[in-house]
Amino acid sequence: MKKLTPTLLAALLLIGLCWTPHKEAQDAPAGSDGLKARADAVKDALLSGTVDELFGSFAPWLQGRAKLFKSDFVSDVDAEIEETVQQAMLRTVKEHDPADILELKEVKDVKNLTAAQLAGLWLEYYTLRDEKFSSARKDADWFEVDRRVATKSVGEGEGETVGRVIYMSPQSHDAITVQAVQQDGAWYVTGLKCAIGELIIDSDKSPLSPAILKLKEMKKETFRLKRSEAEILMGAARDYCRVEYSKTEKLPKNLGDGLKDSTVEEEFGGTYFNVRDAVYNDPDKKRGAVVADPVEDESLGYGALYFNYGDGTTDIKWYDTKDALDKALKAFQTAK
Repeated sequence: MKKLTPTLLAALLLIGLCWTPHKEAQDAPAGSDGLKARADAVKDALLSGTVDELFGSFAPWLQGRAKLFKSDFVSDVDAEIEETVQQAMLRTVKEHDPADILELKEVKDVKNLTAAQLAGLWLEYYTLRDEKFSSARKDADWFEVDRRVATKSVGEGEGETVGRVIYMSPQSHDAITVQAVQQDGAWYVTGLKCAIGELIIDSDKSPLSPAILKLKEMKKETFRLKRSEAEILMGAARDYCRVEYSKTEKLPKNLGDGLKDSTVEEEFGGTYFNVRDAVYNDPDKKRGAVVADPVEDESLGYGALYFNYGDGTTDIKWYDTKDALDKALKAFQTAK
């Protein structure tokens, strides 16, 4: 049975942040010149400023999203992700720092980065510091080629003032686009999209993304997907038991008894769950049960799939603890 790729990894690679910007960074006036000032600050910070300046140029509520993600990131790395996935995460993070400016050697180094440094990783701040981007970052001219202010509808009878500034570089035609919203007489940066050489930068695919507001739903979906691995594996074990029963008309006691060229773990093992070798039976009713134990994280629960050998009718139940599961299996085997 092919193991599932951990579904949480992609989300975790959008590492969260916890840094408070300088208040004066958001004081641009409300007019078109104010929009240009805010956009210039983002562009200059990305190309020649510090990573603190880059992160501090974004609206404070975007930084709040990142703080929300940051708190979950550390606990997920500590409690939920196995060593092989941690190392995969570390390798992916290091790819965003080709010049090794941050000197990331272990997973704990990623967890200990400042909020601004974490933001910079996914806004490609450190990738741009690699030598191959030197000319685009240090020597290229960047011209403002478009500036727009408009009213955007955000609901029935409601609107907000939004702005956009686009910069382009001659010869290469690389582009930097800064998006902003006007509130309380000032402009706040809400988006950054760039195409610089082969680099594509999109703040919506970073810890600043609106998707961070759906963290609770993301966690629920991840939990459901992990359990679905167990249900798939138990379904395969059920089918195997029914086939064996059809051949011998004897209720199988162990999944491994009929395997010749593989093991139970190879056939019915996953990333988050392994199906037990033991098959539990109610001989009088010709019913069986197979069980999925969590590999590491017991908070995922213990799964049991009960089925009829004859027509395959199936019932899946989940138990919070091993004791609760064992009691249920004992009752199943002795039911009258």
